[in-house]
Amino acid sequence: MQNIDFTDVRGHLTEISNQVAYTKERMVLNKHGKEFIALVPMDDLHLLEALEEKLDLADYRKALKNLAQEELVSLEEAKVELGLK
Repeated sequence: MQNIDFTDVRGHLTEISNQVAYTKERMVLNKHGKEFIALVPMDDLHLLEALEEKLDLADYRKALKNLAQEELVSLEEAKVELGLK
């Protein structure tokens, strides 16, 4: 992975983006000496999105399982318990 100073990108954006796209190399742009943003190939982005969806689905299934194990109360009962009625 290559690190580049953000100010060096201005005149070389086409060159840098082509390098990322065609060589599949990830690049980190630094600003004031600190990592600021990453440029990644589209395949990497699609993989990250698929992983996020998988994690979201796992969280959803866990929440459904927990919900099924809990005793449900009606809205009216919840209002009474919370002192809203």
